[in-house]
Amino acid sequence: MLLPASTPLASSGLARRLFQWVGLAILAITLAYAADLWTRATGRAAAVWPLNAVFLVIGLRGRTGSWLAALSAMVTGNIFANLANSDPLPLALGMAGANLAEILIVAPLIAAGRPIQNALFLPIGRLVVGAIVGSAVSATIVFGLLTFGANAQLALLDMMIWFAADAVGLLLFAPLVWALTRRMSRTRFRNIGAMEAAIRIRPVAGRVYPAAVFK
Repeated sequence: MLLPASTPLASSGLARRLFQWVGLAILAITLAYAADLWTRATGRAAAVWPLNAVFLVIGLRGRTGSWLAALSAMVTGNIFANLANSDPLPLALGMAGANLAEILIVAPLIAAGRPIQNALFLPIGRLVVGAIVGSAVSATIVFGLLTFGANAQLALLDMMIWFAADAVGLLLFAPLVWALTRRMSRTRFRNIGAMEAAIRIRPVAGRVYPAAVFK
């Protein structure tokens, strides 16, 4: 029987998703703020940037429908972290948008149209290509943003730092986070496989053994 949307079960599901979204946003704020605070120095770009790699893995590991929630949490957390680090609002929005554009480029290049949630390893070749292309695009966006508030030479330096930080961050942290989450993903895959096997076996076994055994 279908339950109406106002039932406690539906409300608890909504509350759980909201709690997960808030948790992802807090994670994004923490990663972005720490990277900016500890490695930004006097420029606008952090020298180490793990945020995109972490949320890339979260998106690739999750269901297709979870991408929007993960990306919105990442962008929201990134914006608040930029504001906390004294960036003006237009620049904070623009840099968060550049990171979003990077992930939207890298993720399809890695997945190549196939679900890879339960892959043992990330495809390194596609990750390298995605890191270079995605980081180049995001760094170019940031260069355009920074030229409005600084001279071109400083903006160019920040663009180079941004590209290196994002590319190295993806190549270093994405495989690491993927490996750390592999055990959880494989366990979930085994559980789903066991459920599917039970569904297939039960009708066959019911023709051999008394039906009461399966009640």
